[in-house]
Amino acid sequence: MHAAGLLDGYKPDPLAAVGGIKAERDLDIAPLCRAHSANPTSFRTTTMPRKAAQNRVKEPSFALWVKMPLLPDAVLKTDSDGKELKLRPGDVACVIHEGFKADNLYWKMRVDELRQDGRHVWVIGRWFNSSADIAATFENTADLVGFLGKTELMISEHQESTLLGSVEDVCHVVKFRDTAFITDKPLGYNTWCYRFKLMDNGRIAKLTSHCICGEVYNPDKSVQRFCITCGKWFDIYCILLSAANQSAFTLETSSKTATSILGMPIVRGALTGPLASSWRVSGSGAMIVKVLGWYRAGAFPEDWKRQLPKGFAEYASNNTALPRYECPGCSAVI
Repeated sequence: MHAAGLLDGYKPDPLAAVGGIKAERDLDIAPLCRAHSANPTSFRTTTMPRKAAQNRVKEPSFALWVKMPLLPDAVLKTDSDGKELKLRPGDVACVIHEGFKADNLYWKMRVDELRQDGRHVWVIGRWFNSSADIAATFENTADLVGFLGKTELMISEHQESTLLGSVEDVCHVVKFRDTAFITDKPLGYNTWCYRFKLMDNGRIAKLTSHCICGEVYNPDKSVQRFCITCGKWFDIYCILLSAANQSAFTLETSSKTATSILGMPIVRGALTGPLASSWRVSGSGAMIVKVLGWYRAGAFPEDWKRQLPKGFAEYASNNTALPRYECPGCSAVI
């Protein structure tokens, strides 16, 4: 049966972790780390360099921090038209640092609070760490965090502070629930995202395992299919090809492109070509569900293709003969 047929009765909820939580485990990397603190604190101040050494200000202690008044927001900059860019709790701050060379080398912090100490505005939050950051701090861990994608980060447990003057801009880092087959927004090759938390005790918390191999999903190396019946993702390298005929997955519409999309398997991962780059990390599920909704309503918006991620409709049209696999859990064709 085609994916659209299996979705009969399904009501899309982009915020729900559809597919259920799989086995979770913690990865302990502390024993490999010489820089690991045996007595981690819940609050630390950063020693990051400022824009100019002479402008450095001593970071406050936690005791001083909690006495400062809270701010609802703070102005980062004003453009030529007088429009203000403000930083607020919940935003992701792009922080410059010594050796800064390019936009993708910003340090990124999720802002928890803004507080003011006289003329200084302090930002407190949690750092996002790349695989390179983790490997540089925790020795011999490069292979252990090799499942992180190119633009994937890991959020830290502890809080640190920095001056507002170190913040250059606001950016987006999307929470990725990798057990779902649909996501709130499609995640592509260049989308900053995070799944896991780096704990102060040296553990990576609640890694989600997939497939019969029990490995963590690697968006740059894995190619996976989702089984709606089982609610699980499977690596195509771990499962068997199906002998099912492609015609069995066809749901005819007045649009060849829409027909191609509704006949697609739910797939994600290291898909080749630029047409998949804007959605391949999170997969095709959200777009299939959206097109299925239009099909069931009996009407497609005039701009329906533009409402899908860039390249998706063309990818579906160009890949109508994707191989099918047999789910190892229920034998469904996926």
